Amino acid sequence: MAQVEIVQTDFLVMVASQNVTLGADQNITGLFDNQNAAPTHQAVLEGACTIQGDRGASNQAFFINVRDSQGAIVIPDTDGTDPPAIAHNFPLGLYSISASLISGIHDYYYPYIQGDQDAYAIQISQPGAAATIDQIAGLMGVDLTKIDFSNTGDLNHDGQVTLEDKLLALKILTCREDIFSFDTSNDVGGDGRIGIEEALFWK
Repeated sequence: MAQVEIVQTDFLVMVASQNVTLGADQNITGLFDNQNAAPTHQAVLEGACTIQGDRGASNQAFFINVRDSQGAIVIPDTDGTDPPAIAHNFPLGLYSISASLISGIHDYYYPYIQGDQDAYAIQISQPGAAATIDQIAGLMGVDLTKIDFSNTGDLNHDGQVTLEDKLLALKILTCREDIFSFDTSNDVGGDGRIGIEEALFWK
């Protein structure tokens, strides 16, 4: 007879309205849709960091710049020719990383041809990244102290968050007809609705 071990752990899922990358190794991808396009990506950067681009050419073949949360330029336009990668020590923060075919500093540009190397990738490596969930929430403007987790996720109102609550959330999401009673006041997102957040939340 097989032995079954039940493991319970705590974790928090934050759902952001903006696309933000974070962690020690980040890979940002995008597409230039015209010569003047300058797509911007949000990333949490921290400590010693290298940023390098790839467009499928022998060199980076586009420009990258980095701005802080106030919009101030931290790293001006660079195309990876000299030096081949951005190497910088960033204070922990939320940064904007822009990609462009046209330099905002010099009269240099890389030509845009639709369907020919119009996709790009930006690789970020920051081995020392160790931001806590509280720090990341702060950068995103989320005040975790105002969230009451005492009953969050307790959909069947039995005073605890268990597998039954997860199954109930999944049944609600899949519109099962045998659902007749659940408590939306303890939803995770605070929006009075049951969604994927409730199925994922565990405390």
